[in-house]
Amino acid sequence: SACETNGGWRCALELLQFADQNGVAMDLVSYNTFISVLEASGDWQMALDVLGAMERRGVEADTITYNVAISACEKGGDWENAFSLLNGMPEFSLERDVITFSAMITAFEKGGAWERAMDMFYGLPEQGIDRSTFTYNAALGAVEHGGDWSQALDLMNDMVRDKIDADSMTFVGAMSACTRAGAWPKALEVFASMLERWVAPEVMACNAAIDACGPAGAWQQALALFAAAPKLRVEPDDVTYFVLLEALRDTPKAQLLFERLASPNPDGPNDGAGVVAAIAALRGSRRVFDLHDFSPAASRLAVRWWLSNILPQFQADQLRDSVTIITGWGKHRKPWKQANIKATVCEELDDLNLPWRMRSGGGESTEGALVVDTSSLWAEKRSVMSGFAGNVSASRYKRDLRAPVKK
Repeated sequence: SACETNGGWRCALELLQFADQNGVAMDLVSYNTFISVLEASGDWQMALDVLGAMERRGVEADTITYNVAISACEKGGDWENAFSLLNGMPEFSLERDVITFSAMITAFEKGGAWERAMDMFYGLPEQGIDRSTFTYNAALGAVEHGGDWSQALDLMNDMVRDKIDADSMTFVGAMSACTRAGAWPKALEVFASMLERWVAPEVMACNAAIDACGPAGAWQQALALFAAAPKLRVEPDDVTYFVLLEALRDTPKAQLLFERLASPNPDGPNDGAGVVAAIAALRGSRRVFDLHDFSPAASRLAVRWWLSNILPQFQADQLRDSVTIITGWGKHRKPWKQANIKATVCEELDDLNLPWRMRSGGGESTEGALVVDTSSLWAEKRSVMSGFAGNVSASRYKRDLRAPVKK
């Protein structure tokens, strides 16, 4: 269980192997716990292997075992194997409960089969399953991928009709569906209705509301929502700052917010600590800096900030003719989901007239890595630092990158 909370599935595997080598028989609880560790770490294939090992060793699985295994498949986007597990449960006389079907609906959604997810949701009464907050939340996730914001609102109305309580995640799902479909005013209406119904907003709900403002350029509303967070007793997290930067991306306020995060007040609040740490990690970067956990707007601002504030601090013997920027390639995208960080960084580099290329070698590890030719920048600084620029101080190297000129 300790391994589960810390994501240490390798440690859990070593413990199981140690027990096996020392003749300690593993029971159902042990196996269920190990599968939970694998589910938490997203290793759905090994979770299925453990399920098979249980059968070979004569340990009978229960509903909890299958629920966790289905959830593991859901995290891997493998709805086919999840569906196979669901259909195989009656063969072993195992009851399929609301958690089973909720996990399966989410597996359909994560695997891109949102129509199947909705078919299962509407067919729950035929399976003897009462719809609940869990199942409605799972259905709202599927509707988000279907891009039908009106259906999301219909589901919320159905919850009122069926006297099923909505929680914060219910409203997050509805807001996300509206945002994905481009109906950002509807998303803000959903947020307002959450407050009217006295549902305590969690930080994810505030993030979803701010995120809704981004695509529409409604930065004033985004700032108002951010300012209201303390009154709602919501503490901003890393995602809050990333989605806020997205909403502010075309305004000077984005630069000001990034600079605030880059130079935090040591005596101030600790919110956004992860963003602050990620930016701080770039300070000492001379050859490689990692932006794959950033949002697109934050990555653009980070490139400008590094070139204008960090690069001038290096000594001549520390300079390189190229730097590598890690942007990631979309497989492990963060809360900004389908946003293309690499495309944003490439566009920024083009705006700054800096040549770039994909890192050679092929494979996943190179698809999200850009090699940027900074030789012209280094040559300029070397010239200044060597005195070739007369009385011009090295500080003149610091470009004004806040308003880059197009080619």
